[in-house]
Amino acid sequence: MSGTGNNKFLGYAVIGLAILNIALLVFIWFGSNHKERKGPHKGGMIFLEQELKLTPEQKTKLEQLREEHFQNMERLTQSSRKTRRELHNLWSEEASQAEVKSLTEEIGDLQSQIERETFNHFAKIRQVCNEDQAEIFDSLIKDVLRQGERRGPKPGGLPPKNGRPGGPPPHRPGR
Repeated sequence: MSGTGNNKFLGYAVIGLAILNIALLVFIWFGSNHKERKGPHKGGMIFLEQELKLTPEQKTKLEQLREEHFQNMERLTQSSRKTRRELHNLWSEEASQAEVKSLTEEIGDLQSQIERETFNHFAKIRQVCNEDQAEIFDSLIKDVLRQGERRGPKPGGLPPKNGRPGGPPPHRPGR
């Protein structure tokens, strides 16, 4: 194939790929229901509304609690990230143990505040519920917590002992 033929082929290929990209973007934009996504964990709120059969007033209160919770969590998470960056920046310097201790204690305090905020958020949601809804809510939360326990440690956590969950590797005869 001549140089001109190669250039034409490449030009057509580029045009074809550009058309495919545009088609893909249109498909993603119009094919997905992007209007349903209004914020983090909206699916969880819809699930709660359906499972608890909330009244319109309860739904409004839940939305207010959700917004308040995410604002608080965003503030705490940003503070935690900032403090962790400060701690990690100390690796490249001569850091005193007092600085390290102070920052790690601050991180611990922020994590404690995050846990407390989460607990209080769910307690407030439970207060919005009537007796029957509260029983269903309790059951749902226990299920979620059990599922979280089954998943094991979060990514980035310590690996299991000897590389296997639950302890040492199995005994292999003859070794």
